[in-house]
Amino acid sequence: MKRSSFSAFAWKKALLAAAALTAFCGAVAFAAPHVGAGDHSMRAKAESILGHHLPPTGPDRPALAPTPGPKRGPGLRGHLLPPAPLPWEGMKAAREDWEKLSPAEKQAAIAEARARQQQRREECFEKSTVALSPAEKAQVKAYLEEDAQLREKHRSERETLHSLLQGLAPEQKEAIKAGIAKERKFRPHPAKPEWSKEKQKAHAEREAERADRHNERRKLMKQRYAELSGRLTPEQKVQVEDYVKADKELRSMHDEQREKLRARLQQLSLEQQEAVKAIRRGEKAFAPRPPKGPKPPKKFELVPVL
Repeated sequence: MKRSSFSAFAWKKALLAAAALTAFCGAVAFAAPHVGAGDHSMRAKAESILGHHLPPTGPDRPALAPTPGPKRGPGLRGHLLPPAPLPWEGMKAAREDWEKLSPAEKQAAIAEARARQQQRREECFEKSTVALSPAEKAQVKAYLEEDAQLREKHRSERETLHSLLQGLAPEQKEAIKAGIAKERKFRPHPAKPEWSKEKQKAHAEREAERADRHNERRKLMKQRYAELSGRLTPEQKVQVEDYVKADKELRSMHDEQREKLRARLQQLSLEQQEAVKAIRRGEKAFAPRPPKGPKPPKKFELVPVL
């Protein structure tokens, strides 16, 4: 009994001593000098303990020496450079300058641009036909002239046909779009002879999928054309059918003429064909590449070490 009563008394005594020590330590810790007169809030006491009231530099708090950071190479300084201007900003400024010009100045600017384009085409022709003989140059020039005339003819015929759309109703235009889509032919992409058998097989499979999608679209367009045509009056329906028929005939005539011109191109030598392709690209074939902008900074990922 004595031992149990003694142990209970010792436990109470230790608890009272711990409470007294806690109270004493708290009083000493928060007994810091006041920041301001009459400021006894807990926030002010905490700031005074942490030393926030001290000056940033001085004998009480010396300034820390700056630590040198990692060296940055050319590839890591991209985010420090000013951002490059967006392409459409220059186009917008050029458009505003163009609107400020008078009609005579616009015509002069157009004539000057066409003269520069013609000069670039002549330079492109000379650079592309350096290795050709005079007879081969004459053949290439004749082919290009015929190609330009055919393109201009097709463009004028297209503009004449499109002018007929101006007086039609919106419902007729929608029906014409569906009618042209349902009459459109499938144009396969030819395989190149230097391809391997596996690549040719994969190409044939892709072409079969394209043909299936094209046939499905034609079926949908036929249904849509029939649906839209049913909403039109007999006079509007006749106008739509005439336009679709004229468009189909014009496309077939253009395709036939283009095929004849392509057959002529195949009769030329490989050097002449390459020269024709380069000249068609025009100034783009020999235009200087734009300067590259700053590289983006590299991104590093943390990999856990096992």
